[in-house]
Amino acid sequence: MSDDYFKSLQSDPVAYNLLALYSLVGLVQFDMPIEEAVPVTNRYLYESFSEKTKEVNLILADSAFSSPEYDSLVKLSEDVYVQLKEIYQVLNNSEYLIDSVALVFPESFPNASPAPDRNQYLDKPSYNLDVLFGEDNEFGLNLLPQLLKGELDEEYMAQYNTLDSYDKFFGTERTSQQWRAAGIELAQKLNGAWYNDQSIADIFYEWQDDLVRYKLATDRWMQENDPEGTLKRAQEKFEADVIALQQAIADDKDFWIQNANPTRDQGLAFNALSNLLTSNKFQNIETDVDIDAIEDPGLIDQNLDVVKLLRKMEHFEAVELRFFTLDTVLYAQNPDLYKASPSRKYLIGKKQTAPFSYIKAHIYELENSLVALKKQICTLEDKFAQSTAKARDNAKPILQTTELASNLMYCLHSNDPEKNGSPRNNWKPCWTAAAKKPHSSA
Repeated sequence: MSDDYFKSLQSDPVAYNLLALYSLVGLVQFDMPIEEAVPVTNRYLYESFSEKTKEVNLILADSAFSSPEYDSLVKLSEDVYVQLKEIYQVLNNSEYLIDSVALVFPESFPNASPAPDRNQYLDKPSYNLDVLFGEDNEFGLNLLPQLLKGELDEEYMAQYNTLDSYDKFFGTERTSQQWRAAGIELAQKLNGAWYNDQSIADIFYEWQDDLVRYKLATDRWMQENDPEGTLKRAQEKFEADVIALQQAIADDKDFWIQNANPTRDQGLAFNALSNLLTSNKFQNIETDVDIDAIEDPGLIDQNLDVVKLLRKMEHFEAVELRFFTLDTVLYAQNPDLYKASPSRKYLIGKKQTAPFSYIKAHIYELENSLVALKKQICTLEDKFAQSTAKARDNAKPILQTTELASNLMYCLHSNDPEKNGSPRNNWKPCWTAAAKKPHSSA
């Protein structure tokens, strides 16, 4: 049969799976145990998938690099690299700031207990620069835009001054097409498992979570060893929170007056909420605590300043809840209004005050950029390497199935040397005999 005939069969998912099944059955008919036949089939399917992937990349590197779609891919890769670098720097610098505070704190409090062990929170290989930027790969992400362009930047390459780096970049001569193919291969990996079955975004999210845990542990440690300083900082924060809520209530009232028709009682409700946050109101709460301390001997042993702050915070949260409820009622009465009210913006801002929560927004943007990068690669494949890409993709389901079956068959493998003594390492699937051998990308 002709090469083109088998190539068209590989592009059809049903035909591809039937050919794989036919080859597997053929092995069993020629006395190969099923527990050996399945892994052998899986190995050659994997090799075929890998070769098809290289072939697709070389086709794109040869045929697509001068197209507007390819220019978009290069631009997206540059954006992704910048985002990766910025997120890494923010997370790494945040670690440094917490470490610095923990290091200096004992100078003011020499009797303080030991600081939290950062290694319990942040000692993970996945947070290392080399792992995140793929230095263990053939080429790191710092080279992605250059590889896609098909040429290495002379100024950038000046930093590499070791024999290993020379061998890495120049030990094997590569064409511009092969450099571009290597860049496409690296770009494809960005959307999959990057390290220990985690994507790059997953690693960043986990790092941010661990950083928050480390920050909270350090804060608790400082509070335990400096209660007075902690109380002062909490009081200052509470005063700022009151001012922010007062402003949000005033802005929210103006928002609804301008965009809807609140009732007279609703307008009065906004006024009442503002009156609940006056300095006189909080002074009355402090006075009530002093009176309670006289009437309740149990309060004498407590720090009354702490009790006063907790009472004021409890009142503050009750006002907040009524504010959110009033805003929700107004939205329900005006279902066609889609603008975000000051109340909702205040609530979003309040959620963002959690330690390092703003980093999640940057990681989310990175995820969107990675999806766009993947879609752009798919666009190039559809336009320039459609049939070859289909042949590659058709191998995925049967490849995954045989991999799973291989793991199961491993348990069934016979220990009888007579049954396992006929190696068939030269066997190939039925369609590879006539298929062309793909080019190598490197």
